[in-house]
Amino acid sequence: MALILDTLPQQQDFYRQTTLRYIAYYVDYAKQNRYRYERLVLEIGNILGALRTAYEHGVHAAYIAGVEAMTSYLGSSGKEKTAENLLNNAISIARSTRNRGDEAKLLALLGDLSMRIGNYATSEAQYQQGLALCSTQDPSLVDADLYRGLGTLYFYRGELEAAHDLLQKALDLTRHASNSRARASALVNMATILHQRGAHEDIVSAYLIECFEIFESIGDLANAALALSNQGALAYERGDWSAAEKHFARSLVFARQVGDLEKTARQAMNLGVVAKEQRKLAQAGVYFGEAWQLARQTANLELQSTVLTSLGELAHVDKEWPRAKHFYEQAMAIAERIGHQENVAWLLGQLGELAYQEERYLDAEALLEQESTWRARWNVSGHSANCFCIGRRYNWHWIISTWLLRA
Repeated sequence: MALILDTLPQQQDFYRQTTLRYIAYYVDYAKQNRYRYERLVLEIGNILGALRTAYEHGVHAAYIAGVEAMTSYLGSSGKEKTAENLLNNAISIARSTRNRGDEAKLLALLGDLSMRIGNYATSEAQYQQGLALCSTQDPSLVDADLYRGLGTLYFYRGELEAAHDLLQKALDLTRHASNSRARASALVNMATILHQRGAHEDIVSAYLIECFEIFESIGDLANAALALSNQGALAYERGDWSAAEKHFARSLVFARQVGDLEKTARQAMNLGVVAKEQRKLAQAGVYFGEAWQLARQTANLELQSTVLTSLGELAHVDKEWPRAKHFYEQAMAIAERIGHQENVAWLLGQLGELAYQEERYLDAEALLEQESTWRARWNVSGHSANCFCIGRRYNWHWIISTWLLRA
């Protein structure tokens, strides 16, 4: 008995040290490979197990660091609920320990997640909560991603001036900061805002090139794919199909390499759009089909709505009226649910054009009137319904989704 009593404290200390080493190893692994999804997927079970152990044993710093490192991968691989649970636990820890800096960063991540799944009201509240926390406690704690996220949200709502101002604040905060990735994230979204406001292509391209170089230099191939995709969108809009296809194809390689479902879906969809413009409808159908199979595995409703719209357009071009109507209505239901008012208006116009081509003239008139009413109600920019006006609606394919820009 004496021997057992003497060795028990040693056994307890050995167990504790082993547990700490286990947590440290997998948290470090997650941090080192946060942009290498193909590596994270190999150890996902062990990483989540280590985080669970850290939470149960009160190893707070390691738990928060691990959650921050894993959130992007979890959100990009269809595990949004897991990411949400981890973030809520981490926020509770940061709050209980009065760690305001980490709480603000985690709120930015949670806001991104809420925006990603289409819960815009909750997302805005989370970003604002983070900003309010910093302003009342310590302004130096303001995370640039709070401004970047809120600016992106305003972009989705069509409030371009407010979006521009918030993204500029994010850029100002990162001008001399060591966090180059936060700057790249703000740059890529600012490029989209400037594009929307009619800035010269050379200015927009300069922003995209800078953010691409930053992402590539830190090994973040997932978001390097994002910058390449938006360069492809610029080429698309000037009618340079070859350059657009080159950028999208390279972006697709990056997205597949890191195992990012969303970015892979987007690039497959973008390649389908280019193929459709060149009347390669069978090839476009293959790309759109792949994009839909990937998009439906995620919780990103904006992405699902966009892919369904592209499928509807393809069926529309092919004069498959019932299929086109089916896809348009599905896409519109999602767009209305998540508050994409311009997209709802555009889809109403497409359904009106479709009804006209099917000689359902009364339906066509009613739908086009609905489009006009919707634009007036939500102060959405007015464009007459023009079937297959890809050039105008291609901004849907510009990837500004904030989740794609998170650490």
